[in-house]
Amino acid sequence: MPVLVLLANTGIVMLYGDSITRWLDPDVRSVEVGSTETSLDVQLAAVQARFPTGAVREIKTATTPTSPTVFLISGTEQDELVFVDPYDARVLGSRTTGTGAVQLATRLHAFLDVDAPIVSIPTVAALFDDGPGTIPISLSDAALEITAGWAIVLVASGVILWRRPRDRRARGVSSRRSFWRRAHATPGIVLAAGLMVSLLTGMLWSTYWGATWRRIADAATPNQPFRAPDSTMSMMGMDGDHGSMAMAPITLNTVAATAAELGLDAGYSIVLPRDGAAPDGSPTFGTFELRVDWPTRVSQNRSYYIDQFDGALLSVRTTDQLGALATVSEIGKQTHVGVQFGVVSRVLLTFVCLAVDWSAMSALAMWLRRRSRSGGLALPRRPVTTTQVRQLRSAAVVMGVVFPLWGASALALWALDVAVIRRVRRPRHRPER
Repeated sequence: MPVLVLLANTGIVMLYGDSITRWLDPDVRSVEVGSTETSLDVQLAAVQARFPTGAVREIKTATTPTSPTVFLISGTEQDELVFVDPYDARVLGSRTTGTGAVQLATRLHAFLDVDAPIVSIPTVAALFDDGPGTIPISLSDAALEITAGWAIVLVASGVILWRRPRDRRARGVSSRRSFWRRAHATPGIVLAAGLMVSLLTGMLWSTYWGATWRRIADAATPNQPFRAPDSTMSMMGMDGDHGSMAMAPITLNTVAATAAELGLDAGYSIVLPRDGAAPDGSPTFGTFELRVDWPTRVSQNRSYYIDQFDGALLSVRTTDQLGALATVSEIGKQTHVGVQFGVVSRVLLTFVCLAVDWSAMSALAMWLRRRSRSGGLALPRRPVTTTQVRQLRSAAVVMGVVFPLWGASALALWALDVAVIRRVRRPRHRPER
């Protein structure tokens, strides 16, 4: 339960990350609206003057009139985000990537901010493709995935208990206990579907189950192969001393004009070209990538590749090139982060996270009251009929096959139950008042 509360609260921080970041760090993340914006080339020159040893890799254009332009540079000790006022090209400051409250919440939400030790676990995905037979995963990632599996069990069992006819013996339950039961059940039932969707889509991000699912999905419904194109060489002249070609890349202003022609909204990113060498040693020249910044709705997720020398549009990558199951996965991921259905999904996820907090508090209150009456661990009663036992076992088997890490944890708990818990003599039950 504490891990679920952690996931819920870090999830709220991530849902409103942009607003929280601007509120906590207004000096570099907010600007005053000016009359006209300076060009990206002028802003780039200001960044290069402030960080002469850094290499600009990516530029995120201002999302709103009060947002700065953000430059991602490398070449220093750590990658830096440099914030520039788009109206006067003034460098506002820089921040190391991965730092800040929202980034910490993201790491805690994803892997508890612990990435060691690493273990390799066999995967059934090897039966569907030619990939490795194991997947490396940290113990913290495994703990998160197992916790998500038990949360799915909690939601499903909660719905079953809510739908189950009330036991006649419950008619004499005290009003206070009845209050806590209703307080615990009502928000859970109302938001059960949203919570289940959130948990299942969160599994898509998991290190083990998510990787296994992606490999199976790619094997069942393959994606269309895509490779970012290279720019063509443009000879503008010859250097007589060295006999080398003088290349003339287009300016960022030209790239921004192309983005406007393509209808990209403010806030898109420009990934600068990366040149390299082919296997035979001949030079290769990268392209400008115009990217709709993630996260966004699946239908809007696309990248445009622009020739760095003549500005021609060489290729477009969209989600239409994904396989059917990969597309479903992307829709699930964007739903999980609250953008697929706009503000509706964000509001729903906010209530889901708050419901987790309330459910945890009310469950703790009920357990403490039950423990004060019966003592010990105050475990719930076992199912009465053999039919319930068979149904629970069948459901557990299916759940364990679909989510193997959860299945392993369930087997471990079953062994503990048989070997230890059932051998502990419970105190006599005292009648409720």
